[in-house]
Amino acid sequence: MTNLRVLLLNLKSAKDRFDFQKEQARTLGLDLHRIEGIADTDISDGTFHQLAFDWERPLRRTELACFLSHKRAWQDVVEKHSPALILEDDAVLSTRLPQILDELSLRQGLDLVTLEIRGRKKHVGRRHLPLDATAHLLRLYQDRTGAAAYVLWPAGAKKLLERFERKGAALADAFLYSAYELRAYQLEPAAAIQADHCRIYGISERLQTSTTTTPAHHPRPKPLNHLQAIKFRFRRVGGQLRLAARLLAHLPAVCRRPVVIEPKDFDASG
Repeated sequence: MTNLRVLLLNLKSAKDRFDFQKEQARTLGLDLHRIEGIADTDISDGTFHQLAFDWERPLRRTELACFLSHKRAWQDVVEKHSPALILEDDAVLSTRLPQILDELSLRQGLDLVTLEIRGRKKHVGRRHLPLDATAHLLRLYQDRTGAAAYVLWPAGAKKLLERFERKGAALADAFLYSAYELRAYQLEPAAAIQADHCRIYGISERLQTSTTTTPAHHPRPKPLNHLQAIKFRFRRVGGQLRLAARLLAHLPAVCRRPVVIEPKDFDASG
């Protein structure tokens, strides 16, 4: 069994996903710990109005619930003083993952390593940091989407919680990848993918899913007034300016490209 804990975010209502993850963990020898996800119905009106308007646009209740579920995992990493793999319950994992986690558990000086890809190019460093004979790390300067599988160290978790105190809530993946204070890296080849992208990468589908964060019965809330709408526009522009400044500052070291994935690594029968 791998040395690194695995924290699974799972709603009480998603028993089929939990069963899938238990079997996947058993096959790979992962030390799986379930963290009960926060459902949209768990969020009071007071909490919603306090946090749902902190980002570049209003959050749906389901999106806020997803963020707060990730925050539970960050708090666990800080409390346990040990790094952990944080998984959403629709993550499909590479058979190489146990070896990768064992290597990562020995690494110092990292805050976050994302293991997944999700159909979009990323801004990554040109230099490879060897991990083992089959994989390496790339410095991650900007990701766009996906928070289904990432390894988080206590120092990184503390930075995220401190950022929440300053900035409030956001989409979980946007929050992670706009936290430029993190020493963040990308694993290549990727070792995780969300189930709804398996077919795109030629990986056999083992879990049927539908999104839980943007269902039709949860339309996106609107700004409460004209002044708030203006604030959202300024936040979006500010976010883009921060990104541009970051990429310009690191321009010689950065390239925008797809991250490699090896579909054969996801063949559980192999």
